[in-house]
Parts: sequence; structure tokens; C-alpha cells
Amino acid sequence: MSLTDALLNDLSDTSDLELEGLDDQESSNFESNSLSAQPHTVRYTINDLLTLSDLGTVQSIKEMCPLLNKAILLDKRLDELHEDVGENNRLSANEQDLLSQANGMISKIFSNFSVLNAFVKGKYESVWPDLYSIVKNPLAYIRLIMGVKFDIKSFKEKVTSGDLDFLTKDQIMSLTMSNNFLIRMGQSKIPDTHIQRLILEACDIQSQINQIQQKFRSFVTDRAQKISPNLAALVGSTVAAQLLSVTSLETLSCTPACNLSSLGKSSISSEGFIYNSDIVKSVPEDFRKQALRQVCAKVVLASRIDLNASRTNTLDDSIGTRWKQEIQERLEKMMLPPENVRVKPLPVPINQKSKKRGGRKFRKMRERMKMSEVEKAQNKIAFGQQEVTRTDAFGEEIGLGMLGKESVRDIGIVRGVQLSKGTREKLTAFAKGEEQPSGNDSRLAKLL
Repeated sequence: MSLTDALLNDLSDTSDLELEGLDDQESSNFESNSLSAQPHTVRYTINDLLTLSDLGTVQSIKEMCPLLNKAILLDKRLDELHEDVGENNRLSANEQDLLSQANGMISKIFSNFSVLNAFVKGKYESVWPDLYSIVKNPLAYIRLIMGVKFDIKSFKEKVTSGDLDFLTKDQIMSLTMSNNFLIRMGQSKIPDTHIQRLILEACDIQSQINQIQQKFRSFVTDRAQKISPNLAALVGSTVAAQLLSVTSLETLSCTPACNLSSLGKSSISSEGFIYNSDIVKSVPEDFRKQALRQVCAKVVLASRIDLNASRTNTLDDSIGTRWKQEIQERLEKMMLPPENVRVKPLPVPINQKSKKRGGRKFRKMRERMKMSEVEKAQNKIAFGQQEVTRTDAFGEEIGLGMLGKESVRDIGIVRGVQLSKGTREKLTAFAKGEEQPSGNDSRLAKLL
């Protein structure tokens, strides 16, 4: 026996003696402390599936998805409730509680379903890279994986036997071509057994969640049509059930229309229940705000009508159907492009003399603004004679018209215009090109 073995035996003997000397309470405390000193098992959430690098520590996805157990319990309560459902048009306390719990689980179901689908897509991509790009429906995608599993060679047998009837002919043709290419090139990589088990388990959980969700939707659709037919006809049975699960029909009838658009908003979804109705989703994004206001206004009125009709047992959905049709007609008219308005021509002017003012002031203004004799002479050209032109300071050629060498005499004699001697000399010099008229002569400056 070596020295190390001897020391270990001594330690074990002393530990046994120490344990024998302890009483029951101290021994139990000692055992609890020794257990607490052991490392705890790490509990992961469903969102950790996309971030974990080593999936060897994940034993089961069901342990990471507590929503599945809640959905199973909800399914059992739903089966029990179906047996007790009668012809009463009011929600019982059990039905109200069931609707409230299921409504709170809807957003979580969608988020968990998307996480599981992303996990399956990332891990199964090495087996069949083109599968998700061809089959984009998540339910059809997981059904195909659960049918083929990890043997892509069995795809042709599954198609022949009719197990993949949920696929379209175009998808089957594309998948067949992709399958033949992968088999011929040998590019399909099968993961280890542990990853295969997790992928199939994730597909099974998605299938179970989807079945329970469809079962719940069919139940609430039926109950919503019995409780509030006008509300269900206006926004749809699913949205009506969501509204009734949050609040009762009496409270909904007293709620202002401006507050209805915020019902259903949460940290996960920024859109309310009414925003997800078919009548609002059917219009483009630019018109949804106006459609939401119109629908919210009619939801309050429809709930009041249903509340009054439930007391008199005269339920009918004719008013809700008529209001829905009116809203759709208004929205269609709102979305129409603007009409091409024909531009009307101006009316034919009436040949009438314009009214002119008289008086001394107006007469003085006309005398001050009238055309001078020099301007009148410049605007006329002598017949059969070349017009005399001059170049101004800016290099532009200006025609002088009748202001040539022979027109100065005509201005003063023929027309009888009284010109001063200085003005006559300036006009003569300007016609000869000897000098430019000064700026003091307003008429000559205006001429230039």
C-alpha cells in the first residue's frame, strides 16, 4: 500500500467516526449542506435554444417549454366545458375565466411557435438546405420533417404512398429535384442522435400547440356568435371573442370608442385586437387608421344592440352585417384615385368698351403718361427707305424709324409739332450720330 492510499483511508475513517458522533438533527443538516454544495442543474428557457452553442446539456425541450403543460390543461378544461355548454347566451364564470387565460396565452403561443420553428430550421438545414425555401408554411414544414425525418432517400417513397398529400405539385417537383441533387452530390449532413431527438421533439410540440390553438379558436368562434352576433359579424368571431375575454359585454358597451383601439396591446404586440380584424387588415397601410376609427365607433354600438337583444332573446346579426358593408363601401370610395376633372376654358370675352374714369385728375394722368411724338415717330417706318439704326451703350441695335434725317422736318412741319430750337438741334445731331442726347431730356432719355 502506498503512502497516498494510507492517508486516504485515514481520512475516510475519521469522517465516519465524526458522522457517528453526530445526532440525527446534525447529521441531517450535514447532509443538506453537502447536497447544497453540489452544483445545481441549469434550467434553460425556450429562447435559449437559439443562443446555446452546446445542446448536450439540454435533455428535453418540453422542460424548457412550460407553455405546453398549460395548453394541455386548457385543452382538458375545454373538453369538460363542451359537455356543459347549453343554449344560454351568457358567458358563465368558467367560460369567462377560460377565455381570459387563453387570450393571455395567444401571444406567448405565437412567440414560442416561432422560436421552435427557427430552431428546427437552423438544425435541419444541414440535412436539407433547400427545404425551408421551398416549403415556407411552418406547419407543412414540420409535417414534412416528421414524415421524412433524416432519411432524405425515403422522400420518393413517401410521395408515392400519399403521405405527403398536403404538398402542392410545384413543391413536390422542386423537392424531388433538390432531393436528387443532394443524393447525387452527397451534400446532406446528418446530425448526431441527440440533435435528431431534439428536432423531432420540437416538431411534435409545435404540432400539439397548433392543434390546441385551433380547437380553442373554434370554441370561441362558436360562443362569440351566440353571445354577440352583431359584434361577431362586424369584426369577426375571433376578435369578438378576444374582446369579450378581456371585458364583458356590459363593460364593452359602456367603453368609449377612442379607448377600444388600445385593447389587446402588450409588450409583445403593439397592435390591438380590432386592428387585427379582417375589415382593418384588408385595406392598405395608409388607410388603416381611418378604418380603425370607423370600426371602433360601430363596435360600441353593436355591443349595445347585442346587450339589449340578449335580455329580450332577439339576437340577430343583420345590423352588424349592414354596418360592415357600409364601412367597406366608404373605405373603397376613400381609396379610389381622384377623378380627372376637365379644365374648363375661359369664357368668350364680351366686346364692350371698358369703363373709363373722367375728371381733371385722370385727364392730367393721361396727358402725363401718353406716348410722345418722338416715340410715335420711332414706331413708324418710311415706305421704300432703309431704316436708320443706332447702337446703344449696351451694344444693342435700335431702329429709329421716322426719326431719320428726313423725319425731323416731318415731325415739326407736317404734324405741326412745336419743337424748341434746342430740341430740334439735339434731334438733328442725334440723327447724324454726332452726339448722344443728355439725360435731362426725359423724352430722349426714354427713347434711349
